[in-house]
Amino acid sequence: MSTLSSLQRSKDYIQAFWPLSSKSKEPNSATPTSRDDESTKFKLSEVFSRMKDFDQFKHKLLDSSFKQKLHKLYLYIARDESRVFVLLDNDVISLLARLEVSSIPLDAIEDHIAIFQCLLSETTKIYDDSEDNELNNEFNSDTQKISKNIGVFLINYLKHQRLPLNKIKLLASFVYKLAQYFLTMTKLVDGWLKISVHEPDVIYLLYKNKLGPNCFPMYELAKDFLFSGQDTFDVSRDILLHIVLTTGFSESLENWLLTSEFPGIVSTGLLSGFNQLSYNESLLDNHQDDFDDILTNSLAFNEFDDFVLFILDIIAYSTHDSVKSAFLNCFEKRFIDPILEAYTKDGTNHLNTIFLLSHAFRKMISPKSGSQYVIDEFVEKYFDFNNMEEPRIMELFITNLAKTYDNPVLVISTLKLFDAFTKSKSLNLLSNTFSDDRTFFSTTSDPIIQCSSNVFDLSSKVRNIITTDSYYNEIIIDKLDESLSLLSRNLIHDPNNSNAKQTWIQFSSSKLFPIHILFSLLKFFTNSQETNRTLIQLIKNVTTAHGGRIFNFVVSDTGEDDNTPFGLIFEYLWKSYQQYSNSINKGSKLISVELPKIEIIQIFEGGNEKDLKEVVNKWLRSQQKAPFTYDKLALNVQLFQEFTIDLYALHISRNIYNGVSI
Repeated sequence: MSTLSSLQRSKDYIQAFWPLSSKSKEPNSATPTSRDDESTKFKLSEVFSRMKDFDQFKHKLLDSSFKQKLHKLYLYIARDESRVFVLLDNDVISLLARLEVSSIPLDAIEDHIAIFQCLLSETTKIYDDSEDNELNNEFNSDTQKISKNIGVFLINYLKHQRLPLNKIKLLASFVYKLAQYFLTMTKLVDGWLKISVHEPDVIYLLYKNKLGPNCFPMYELAKDFLFSGQDTFDVSRDILLHIVLTTGFSESLENWLLTSEFPGIVSTGLLSGFNQLSYNESLLDNHQDDFDDILTNSLAFNEFDDFVLFILDIIAYSTHDSVKSAFLNCFEKRFIDPILEAYTKDGTNHLNTIFLLSHAFRKMISPKSGSQYVIDEFVEKYFDFNNMEEPRIMELFITNLAKTYDNPVLVISTLKLFDAFTKSKSLNLLSNTFSDDRTFFSTTSDPIIQCSSNVFDLSSKVRNIITTDSYYNEIIIDKLDESLSLLSRNLIHDPNNSNAKQTWIQFSSSKLFPIHILFSLLKFFTNSQETNRTLIQLIKNVTTAHGGRIFNFVVSDTGEDDNTPFGLIFEYLWKSYQQYSNSINKGSKLISVELPKIEIIQIFEGGNEKDLKEVVNKWLRSQQKAPFTYDKLALNVQLFQEFTIDLYALHISRNIYNGVSI
C-alpha cells in the first residue's frame, strides 16, 4: 500500500472514530474491538492525490479538542491493549507517528507516547507467542509496519528541545524500554535499517530533518540525552549499551555501528570533559594532600569519570572484537593521541593533564574493567617499554615529574598509575614495567626465593619498633592476614599461558618506573603524608604482584647481592628514622636533615635518565638548606614505623605463600 493510500485509510478510520463535525460520536460506537472485525473497513470518501490533502486533514485533527481526542483514543486502547493493532491495521498509528512534536499540546504528550508504549507491549506478547505458525506469520507481516511507525515516531521526537524536563524524561524512559525490546526482537531493528534506505517517504523525512539515510533514530535520541546533563545521562548510557548488546544478535546493526559516528561521539564527549577540566585552575585547589575527594566534590570531574566508565562498559558489553576495536581505536585516536601530541611538545607543566590521564589509564587497565582485550591493547600500544625507545605517555609523566618532583598531585598521580600496572593482571605489563625482559620459570617445590633469611634484618627492626610502642605487636597478625590476601588476589591466572603460575620476574632498578619509585622512597621523610600513603600501597602491590613473584625488589631473594637498591635506601631511611625519633622525643622544633651516602646517590647515576640525576641533585641541595619542622616530620615518622611492619609481614607471608622453608 502506498503512503498516500495508507494516510487516506487512517483519515477514514479517524473520521468514523471522531467525526470532524460538531457532533461527536462515542469511540465504542464506531470502533471495532477486534482486529478482524469487518466494521473496520469503511468506504473511502475520496482518494488522496497530494500530500497536502493529508496535511489539511491533520490540521483539522489538531484543533483545540485534540487533547481530548487523543486521551479518548488512549483510554480505548487501555481497556484492551490488543486494540492497538486495530489502529495499526487502519493506519491510525501511522498518522500518530507522523505528528510533529511541536504540534502536539504539552499535556497530550503523555497519551501520545503511551499509545506507542502499548504497541511495543502488545508486539512483545505476539513475539513471545510466535512459535505458533499462524501467529508467527502474522507477526512477520507486521514487522515492517511496526518498525517503520516506531522509527518515524522517534524521528519526529528528535525536536524535543521545547519539551519540559519531565516530558523529556518520559520520552527517554520510552526509548529505554524500546532498547530493551529491540534486544530480543531484532527483526524490528533489521526492519528499520532496511526501510530507512529504501522507502521514499522515510528517506524524505530523514532529508527534511537533515539526517543521514542510514539513520537509527533510537541512537540519535540517546545521543541527545547523553549531552543534556546528568538528568538524562544515565538513561542515555543504558540505551546506548543496549544498542551495543544488540549488535551481538543483529549483523545489520553491527554493520550500522561500524560505519556510524557512535564510537567517535563517545570519545568526543570524553575529550570535551577533559578540555573543560584541563585548564580549570581550581580543579586541584585544596587537594594537595588528599585529592581523592575530587570524585565527590567536582561535578565536571564526575562527568569525565562517567564517560571513562561508559567506554569501558561499552567494550565489556560488546560481543564482537570488531565493535570493541572500533570504540578502542576512537578512544586512542580522538582522546589519548591528540593529548599526548599536544602536551609532550609545548614544554610546560600540566598537573591537571597528568591527573586526568593517570585516572583514565588506571581505569582502562584495571581488571575491574572486565576486558582483558583492553589491557592487552593498551600494553602493546602505550606500555611496551622494551620495543619503544621512549613511550609518549611515559615521556609526558616523567618529563613533568622531573620538573616538579615535589608536587604532591604530580607525584601521587604518577605513583597511582604505577600501582595500576601491578594490579592489571597482565604478565606482559609487569615484565615490561619492572624487568629487563628477564623472566624465569620455576616450580612450586623449587621457588626462586632461596631461603627465609631475606626477612632476618626486617625482623630485628620490627622488634625495635615494638619495644617502643606495643601497639604494633597487636597489629602484626592483621598485617599477615592482609598480606596473604593480597598475594592470593594478585596472582595472575592466564588461561592462554600455561606457564603463568611458574613465571618469576626479576626487578630491575635501572628501568624507567622502578628508578622513580626508588626516588620517591628516598624522599620518604620529605614527602607529603598522602604521597607516602600512596607510595606504601604501591610497594605493597609490587611485593605481592603475581603472588609475590617479582623478586630482588625489597630484599635479595637469590643471595647474589648483600642488598638491593631498595635495601640500601631503606637502611638510610632507618637510620634517619632513628635520628628523627630521638629528636622528636627530645622536643626539638627544628631537626636537621639526614642526607644519603654516596653509594645511594650512585643508584640514580647508573641509568640513562639525565633529568632524574639533575632532580636528585636538586633535591639534595634543597635538603641542605631546609631543616624539618616538628609538625612536618612527626606523621611521616609514624608512617615509617607502620611501613616497616608492613614490609616484614609482606615478606613473611610471601615466603609462606611460595613454599619457602623457614
